[in-house]
Amino acid sequence: MKKRLFRFICSSVILLSILLTSVSSFADVITPGDITKLEEELEAIKKRQEETEKALADIIKDKNYVESSIAYSEELIAGYAEYVLLLTEVIEGYDEAIDETEGKIEELRAKYEDVYEVYLQRLRMAREQNTYSVLELVFSSETLVELIEAAERVTDSLNYDKRIIKKLEEQKITLAGELESFEKLKKSQQEQIDGYELLKSSVSERVDELNTQLAELQGKQDDTENQISLDEILEAQADEALEALIKAYEKQVAESAEYAQGEKMIWPLDDRWTYVSSPFGYRLHPVHNVWKGHKGIDLPANNKENIYAALSGKVITSVYSPSYGYYVMIDHGIYGNTGKRLYTLYAHASKLLVDKGDMVKQGDVIAKVGTTGTSTGYHLHFEVRFDSTPVDPLDGYVKIPKK
Repeated sequence: MKKRLFRFICSSVILLSILLTSVSSFADVITPGDITKLEEELEAIKKRQEETEKALADIIKDKNYVESSIAYSEELIAGYAEYVLLLTEVIEGYDEAIDETEGKIEELRAKYEDVYEVYLQRLRMAREQNTYSVLELVFSSETLVELIEAAERVTDSLNYDKRIIKKLEEQKITLAGELESFEKLKKSQQEQIDGYELLKSSVSERVDELNTQLAELQGKQDDTENQISLDEILEAQADEALEALIKAYEKQVAESAEYAQGEKMIWPLDDRWTYVSSPFGYRLHPVHNVWKGHKGIDLPANNKENIYAALSGKVITSVYSPSYGYYVMIDHGIYGNTGKRLYTLYAHASKLLVDKGDMVKQGDVIAKVGTTGTSTGYHLHFEVRFDSTPVDPLDGYVKIPKK
């Protein structure tokens, strides 16, 4: 996020410096095109602001949705945890019931063994005494009734033990069924706990993803808010620069009036140099060997021949450049009723005879023919411009002298 912000600040500072230098860059010559360009820059800033504010609204909307999703997910996790706790308590209850049932089963088992042992002892005694028990019963009984009653007492004792054993077995079976039921219920509850734990883990992972997404959205929001703040500064500076540029242009128009009022453009060389070696328009560049626009006309002439100002005006450029070589550019003021400024440019000179800011009259010698810059021979490259737009000099602006 810090790297993105740093890059954005750097680009914004560069744009801001361009806007702030707009007025100074055209301090000597300002055209309506310069104002239009700055107005377009300002409009672009405003349009970007609208797009950025819309993007910010979308980011905040997405962020609110993610935050709501996180809150809902955390509520789900809390609910799962609470339900798991409740099920754990239920399982603890089943554990207690299981322990209690197992204790009862153990008690019954011990009781069963005791009763069964007594039963076995009585059964062994009955078998051992079988040979004489009947005679004993006969001789010890005075009456038949007493004999029957004695026999029934032995039989009833064995039957009682059988009934007790059967009852204990039935109770064991019942308790075993209860124990199995408790075990199944406990298993079912544990499966539910495992299920909720799995859901809780899944939702927790989703919360982690949402938190990562939220952090990214927060970073985008911070960057976007910083961009909006910087664009507000840029807009204010652009407004200020545009206002200053318009005032400077109005002052320039008021001061310059028409340098070349009433004049008609003259041929920029002596009349004997009338051959046009390369006309205005697209051509195969003689040096770069590519098709590109030729902004003026090329007029071959001997080295150091005079170059004349085609109209009166103010010198706004008198320097050397890699492409034009030594060249001069003259501002001739507002041209007629066009509302546009007229400029002429003279390039590839061997020597410059005027300086930036000089006022020249039509026909003044301003430079000498040469072959400096990107050139293949001695000639004058001559341009006519309205504001920043080149036009064909032979299209009604200059006439080739008749010999």
